[in-house]
Amino acid sequence: MSPTTSLPDSYKREAGCEPSPRSDTLRVTCPHMYTHMTTLSPAFVASSVRFERWYDSKDADTQELIDEIAESTSFIIDEAEYDAFIDELKDEGITNAEEFCDRFRGEWEGVGDHVTTKFTEEWCEEVYPTDDMPDLYRCAIDFELVWYQSLRYDFYDMEFKGNTYFFNRY
Repeated sequence: MSPTTSLPDSYKREAGCEPSPRSDTLRVTCPHMYTHMTTLSPAFVASSVRFERWYDSKDADTQELIDEIAESTSFIIDEAEYDAFIDELKDEGITNAEEFCDRFRGEWEGVGDHVTTKFTEEWCEEVYPTDDMPDLYRCAIDFELVWYQSLRYDFYDMEFKGNTYFFNRY
């Protein structure tokens, strides 16, 4: 990015940020600290500009969906991944942010039976807490079997870029 190119307007809208006289720098005002300068690399600035242009090219519904995905996931990070993930969601009938929020249940690193087992164990603990259950019984639960026997009819898992995403089926 050349020194005469200004930072995108989105930086101006960010809470606590304002452009500085230098095009590759933001002045960040922290409520509990003094004002300091943060220098951004040209590659970071170029990537941010590219992402903003990509984001701005989307319609409002898609932008809302991207915002929800960004807020709810950790492993989807660039434009191509968002586009591919949204295509996968459309194949499952999820086309907007509201449907995504209603159906999304979580993101787990990795793929395979151990991931569905972990999802099942956490879901069961949330819905049917086992704190009062003796370890003798709690350790005997086969969560993989619970997934295959029961939960896979109410939820489905979607593998994407080496990670697993869980959704309600309705």
